[in-house]
Amino acid sequence: MKSIPLAYPALLAPFLLLACDDGWPAAVGGITVCPAETTASGAWSNAPAAPACESNPADYPYPFWDPCLPPEQRLTNLLATLTIDEKLTLLAGSHPAVPRIGLPAAALGTEALHGVGIASNPATTMGGFMPSSTQFPQVFGLGESWDPEVTKIVGATTGYEVRVYNARGVSDTGRGAGVITRGPNVDLVHDPRWGRTEESYGEDPYLIGEMAKGYLAGLHGSDPRYLLAACTLKHFAANSNESTRLTSSSNLDARNLHEYYTATFRTAVREGRADGIMTAYNQINDVPAGVSPILKNIVRRDWGFDGFFSTDGQAATHWWQDQHYYATLDEAIAGAIGPGSSGVLL
Repeated sequence: MKSIPLAYPALLAPFLLLACDDGWPAAVGGITVCPAETTASGAWSNAPAAPACESNPADYPYPFWDPCLPPEQRLTNLLATLTIDEKLTLLAGSHPAVPRIGLPAAALGTEALHGVGIASNPATTMGGFMPSSTQFPQVFGLGESWDPEVTKIVGATTGYEVRVYNARGVSDTGRGAGVITRGPNVDLVHDPRWGRTEESYGEDPYLIGEMAKGYLAGLHGSDPRYLLAACTLKHFAANSNESTRLTSSSNLDARNLHEYYTATFRTAVREGRADGIMTAYNQINDVPAGVSPILKNIVRRDWGFDGFFSTDGQAATHWWQDQHYYATLDEAIAGAIGPGSSGVLL
């Protein structure tokens, strides 16, 4: 029996497999393969060809173990194999191992705004640790470089270093540095009184979109089959205050919504091939961002986004206790994992 491949977390997150833009040929051993990588400018450059994928299905106890099956087939089999109770354990930000089917633990969140940041400590049951990683200037300072090649270096360095920490081990409860990172931040800021303005590249949606594309080009790497690391864009959308973010509503007209507050995310999704999006704590037009119809009607339908959504930490609790949008926590969690919603980060 073959061992689980190093890139096995791709089973939990198909977005760790490179996907080609419309019009590119697919299918090398059943895996979608891009003939080139995206540069910071959005152009295509030469990338190594993917080797043919060969496997013997009889070597694997479950089809989802077979690295040569298409990702959708592997995921369909994995979901059919998991019990309801096992699926419930995989809703949080740390995925514990499922020994019954040989599914390893996975850590699904490591801060990565300007280098590998805090992650859950695999040696403890609570708390985090700060890896001894390369740290770049705060994001606001990186924005003042006006150069996507700078953020490409940041993304590439972050991707390689988080792979190193991930390879050092994730606990059986899913604690450790994960290759699904939390960044880049593509929020727009233009008033320091909002708070956390140091986490944004600036106030101009074009600049932020280009800087995000550079970061993603580096973070994704150039392997023809697997991503070096995956992203979680933050924080969708109109997350323009810190002190009242748990209860406030960002009320936007259509023009501000489309041309300003979601424009950076659109660029990162359509041109930077972003893998994931974290929704903001605040409401958008009186609906919590994590269950806003915008996610389904604009991000999924209009932009063609096929990655994952996640709430910010404990957001479902705030929808219930602070925003009083749901009557119970169970209803809030159900809303988060419902069709077209954000998923949940407990």
